[in-house]
Amino acid sequence: MDTLFWIIITLMFIMGFVGLIFPIIPSVLFIFGGILLYGLFYSFEPFGWFFWTVQILFVILLFAADYIANMVGVKKYGGTKAGIWGSTIGLLVGPFVIPFVGILIGPFIGAFLAEII
Repeated sequence: MDTLFWIIITLMFIMGFVGLIFPIIPSVLFIFGGILLYGLFYSFEPFGWFFWTVQILFVILLFAADYIANMVGVKKYGGTKAGIWGSTIGLLVGPFVIPFVGILIGPFIGAFLAEII
């Protein structure tokens, strides 16, 4: 059973790193899933305050990068501030509503709905 756990955890991390090359894969979710599964199968004890601080900083940087990328893309095509926020929300919600494809469609739907509203 131990081998199966390690295979699942390793696959989660591999998919997370593949997502760095192919942005259609939500890599942050896979890396978080690998950390979560390791903690559930084994123990959260090895993860100290430094680890969680670095993880929180990475998440903040990720959200900032997503916001900046959305801002540049929406502004380039004439969108407003509402469109920027809509695309950011769509980027965050899209993968949960429509797995894998939602990361591409979510920002467009979010920006479109925000501009209409």
